[in-house]
Amino acid sequence: MTDETGTLKIPCKYSYTEGFVNGYCPVLVEAKLEQFKEEDGSIMFDAEGGNWGIIDTKGLYVLEPSEEFENVDSTNPEEDYYCGARRFGPVQAGGIVDFIAVDQEDTVVKTVKIAFNTPVR
Repeated sequence: MTDETGTLKIPCKYSYTEGFVNGYCPVLVEAKLEQFKEEDGSIMFDAEGGNWGIIDTKGLYVLEPSEEFENVDSTNPEEDYYCGARRFGPVQAGGIVDFIAVDQEDTVVKTVKIAFNTPVR
């Protein structure tokens, strides 16, 4: 990831990342990337397997990837999220985040309070 000036801040070592919200970003590690082509010809990648974790703006884990937050393959890939059937939602104020399963209702599997020593800005 780069900052607003284009300077590399966090090395490209993740299979997939979400955007930063409130100073935290869900990341997927150790997933297998599968290339596919969209109807418009765009080349995209789908991540299969791996584990989710959360990093701060310095690239440090505030929630280590683990099997508890495994990226389960979708049973309906045509309609589900393209990087598996589970993911973290945005980190809310106070460090609360939902680990959710993708379905029509985005069912919450687990709610987690991430541990951090000082707020990230």
